[in-house]
Amino acid sequence: MNGDLSRFRFDPSKSYSSVRSQQGRVALDADHNEDVEIRLHDGRVTRGDVIGASGAPHDAPGMAISVVSGALHLSPGRYYVEGIRCELVTAGGATVALADQPLAPDEALPTTAGLYLAYLDVWERPISAVQDPATREVALGGPDTSIRTQVVWQVKLLKVTAPSGTPSCDTVFPEWDRLKAGSSGTLQVREAAAGSSTDPCVVSEQAGFRGLENQLYRVQVHAGNWDPTAAGGVGSGTPTFKWSRDNGSVVATWLARPASLELSVDRLGPGGAKGLARGEWIEVTDDDDELTARPGVLAEIADITGSTLEVADPDGSVAANLGTPDAARHPQVRRWDSAGARSIAVASSELGSATATADGWLRLEDGIEIQFGAGSLRSGDAWTFAARTAALPGTNNRHLEWAVDGAGTALALPPQGPRHHLARLALVQLTGTTWSLQQDCRSIFASLDDQLSFDGRGGDGQHGRSNHWLPVPLRVGVSRGRHPVPGARVRFSLATPGGGLGLTEPDENGTQPGATTPVDAVTGADGVATVWWRLGPAPGGEERGDRHQPARAQQVLATLLTPGAASDHLPVRFAATPVDGIILKDAGGNGQLGRPGETLEVALRVQVCDGLRPLAGAHVRFSIEDRAFSGAPLDQTTGGALHASARVVSTTAWPRGGTHAVEAVVSTDDEGIAQLQWKLGTDTRLPIQRVMARYLDDAGVATAQQMLFTAELALASGIVWDPCPALKFVLNGATDVQSALMAFCKLLGEGKLPVRVVPDWPELIRRVEIVPETGSRLELADEARVSLAKFASLSLSTSLALGGALDAGGAPSLDPEVARQAVRVTAETVLRSGTGAKAVEVGHTPVRLDGFLKIERPTAKATSLTWTPSPAALAWLATQVKTAGTRLRMELTLAPALLGAGGFTDGSQRFTRGFWLTK
Repeated sequence: MNGDLSRFRFDPSKSYSSVRSQQGRVALDADHNEDVEIRLHDGRVTRGDVIGASGAPHDAPGMAISVVSGALHLSPGRYYVEGIRCELVTAGGATVALADQPLAPDEALPTTAGLYLAYLDVWERPISAVQDPATREVALGGPDTSIRTQVVWQVKLLKVTAPSGTPSCDTVFPEWDRLKAGSSGTLQVREAAAGSSTDPCVVSEQAGFRGLENQLYRVQVHAGNWDPTAAGGVGSGTPTFKWSRDNGSVVATWLARPASLELSVDRLGPGGAKGLARGEWIEVTDDDDELTARPGVLAEIADITGSTLEVADPDGSVAANLGTPDAARHPQVRRWDSAGARSIAVASSELGSATATADGWLRLEDGIEIQFGAGSLRSGDAWTFAARTAALPGTNNRHLEWAVDGAGTALALPPQGPRHHLARLALVQLTGTTWSLQQDCRSIFASLDDQLSFDGRGGDGQHGRSNHWLPVPLRVGVSRGRHPVPGARVRFSLATPGGGLGLTEPDENGTQPGATTPVDAVTGADGVATVWWRLGPAPGGEERGDRHQPARAQQVLATLLTPGAASDHLPVRFAATPVDGIILKDAGGNGQLGRPGETLEVALRVQVCDGLRPLAGAHVRFSIEDRAFSGAPLDQTTGGALHASARVVSTTAWPRGGTHAVEAVVSTDDEGIAQLQWKLGTDTRLPIQRVMARYLDDAGVATAQQMLFTAELALASGIVWDPCPALKFVLNGATDVQSALMAFCKLLGEGKLPVRVVPDWPELIRRVEIVPETGSRLELADEARVSLAKFASLSLSTSLALGGALDAGGAPSLDPEVARQAVRVTAETVLRSGTGAKAVEVGHTPVRLDGFLKIERPTAKATSLTWTPSPAALAWLATQVKTAGTRLRMELTLAPALLGAGGFTDGSQRFTRGFWLTK
């Protein structure tokens, strides 16, 4: 700070809280100024602790960057940077174009397209009576008394390098880091050592400060080389500096320019004509130069006539750069005691009348030496130090107030001022000649008694089905102290993919118009903003065990927005978990037995539950699974059909024609029951028929919840003989098939059967025929053997003669629906080792062979049965016939009840006859 000051004594490390005057003591400017600095430091640090590094008050947020007609504008209001208040006041609260901000004259906006960081640069400058004549007291003749300090704030643009991804206000930009770091140069100040001349005619120089007056020296950079856009912050060129023994306080107002090299001033400084003298150097500047840190024009005074200064111009640069004084910009003339500006390079050998020392230090005057450290310097960087004719108290005869280390060596200190305080305001983009706002970087704060509170008010931690709306909305509250804040804008956005958000409550069908993301909700009179959340799809299956499953949680972020749509608070995070607790349960109809083409007596029934609660209106799809057999597709007759449900939603007909359904979607009733009727298919090759029930989600997609229904055809293999009442009493209580047959055969051989048994009754079990495809028949007696080598294929048949004496009701009547049924033949493979009489049976393997039984009724009292092996049975037989030493014992099981013989109703008995098949 320039000014006619004695010294600067403020040191925050001493933690002084005030300066107190004592009676009868000398009043010094340094005491008063130190007290001002203490109070100013205390206030700014406190505001910084409360507000933070920077921030705008909620009631009057200033410095908002906006775009008006493609140009950048600045909003009025207040903004604090490190405790320093910056304020823009405009008529009617209108915005100001960035190029017209009041304290940044000649601020040219960039024209190169790219990404820019708009920031606030805050610093302070001294204001004397030259800049503000109103501070003079005309009642006393208009002398200048004290000086003021002015807070200078300037909104500037810094071109930054956009990193990968989307840049934001929190992005680290190298250019911003260099700007924040500032200049890196340093200065050391010391007292010269005593001379050691051996010449008796030369008096050696004294050590220390040799001046005759107490001074406040100022060393200031004239032209710097600091550039935040350059690597390391160091630009091109070598910095220069100037110095003053009076802190650069001798200043006069520049009134006119009578001639090319003449300057008319109002006065010649505090000492009248002694303030300026021939041969001294002056710097001509104005407000614009100071506000833009632009060096003024340095010139040497060649002559003084009255209040007119004539300056020297050996190279013509002074006349070319001097310009014309503009009273609105407060032009001034300031005296410097250096002979112009000199390079800070250590190699400089000329510094006014002084020279460089042997160790590279520069001599100012009167035993004062300085040295600049390596690094960058900004124009206007300055250092001050007091020089006293008397030794400083508590020191080892030192006369310069400059910090030293424990060994007394002068420390290298960074510039003492002016200090620049920086804060990000916004990210902006220049495309062509048009600006666009990317993000508002300001912080907004409320007063301590009106702090903004933003928190969740309900809806967190819910569980629901995937792709369904949660039953309770998400609620956040905005308040200031105890008072709700209506009209605040809150943005809800999905933090995980899938799902949706809406502002209105879904209807009973789950319909929510305008379900999007993100959604901006406005708080009501109660300060609460509400939004409804539809969950996204649930993740895939989960492994068993204690595993971390973060994918199961879905999240929504709620962010409080400022009027400029920037985040004004930490977001509130809501979490919910999709839990698909749908259960499909068997409610009846499984495992039934029915004849081909018969509609099962009990309907197929499933119950859909959401946990333990029955779910009404759910959809279940029933589908017949057996749609083809051995490559031949079935149809609605051979494969069966689904029908007769009161809550059918849709049906799918068999693809081969017809109207009967192969699939049907059924809606559940109030008890969660879905049901339909099942008509079995007539294809006996499928003795076990299947229907699958699958639960469908809201999109009609089958889920993992499914149930299989099976039904068994009532075929011959499942119907057995029940002896008529006339035979039961002679079987002596035999209940199993083998015991009953043995008892029956014994009685038959002994002739002890009842007289009502007809003579041809034994033919029922004794005659078995092998019928080749040629049509010839070969009758086999009991335990007979037949060679299969001469037959390409065969059928097995038996003839039955059922006499009227068997049943008093007369000839049996066959069930007309039974025309083709399956029977079971058991084949036993006996392996033989050796040949002829030495052959030994070493093992046997029972095999079940399926085939088809054809029933014929040529006469009223005779029925012919023909059994045809299935293709698989034929293939197995052919394999066994080709095997040497193999014989097959076959047993044919016949079921008289199938034939409709009277009295045969018990399903526990069968006729079985065995025979051998050999090669």
